[in-house]
Amino acid sequence: SSGINAEYGVDIPAFNDRRSTKSSIESDCVRMTTRPPPEGHDKGTVLDCIGIGPGQNPGLWRPPEQQVTGDVQVSMEVCDGKLRLTVLRAKQLKFKCSEKGVDTYVKTYLLDATSARKQQKKRSKTAKSSLCPSYNELFSFEPVYHDKVLAVAIVARERFSRKQPLGEAQINLASLDLTVRLTAWYRLFSAHPQIASHS
Repeated sequence: SSGINAEYGVDIPAFNDRRSTKSSIESDCVRMTTRPPPEGHDKGTVLDCIGIGPGQNPGLWRPPEQQVTGDVQVSMEVCDGKLRLTVLRAKQLKFKCSEKGVDTYVKTYLLDATSARKQQKKRSKTAKSSLCPSYNELFSFEPVYHDKVLAVAIVARERFSRKQPLGEAQINLASLDLTVRLTAWYRLFSAHPQIASHS
């Protein structure tokens, strides 16, 4: 079953048999510790599929000290021939040794399934000083997305230093039925390298 999230006013579908209450959404996407690659395999060629969201391209296995931490929650649907993406919030972000939070924003864009060319790049407003920021921002993409990969990246912004990517989720749009709204959590991976396409 599904329920309405009062904070964001969107339908939250039950996913992986989880309840759709606000408390369960807060603790959603709890992940196992990433396992090491099987013996005889190069860690750079082993896919990490633990805790990924619907249609998400997996990242490459990384040892715990190199893993990106965090998840991003998005809502997607096709309306009037356009892809409507709402970036709701992120959680469990990690930035250096900070426990007080950091200013972040979201970058989102489309990728060709066979190349790294970025199209229709968009950016959210900055969420202040949080490791579990709320964005609740709507983006619309023109109807050229059908064979694309949607990338959603979280970027940290410090006042006197360079911007630092905190992680990225890549979603294979061709694998999803977006004639109905889909709301889900997506695990963040290192932006490079990721798999360009995944079936």
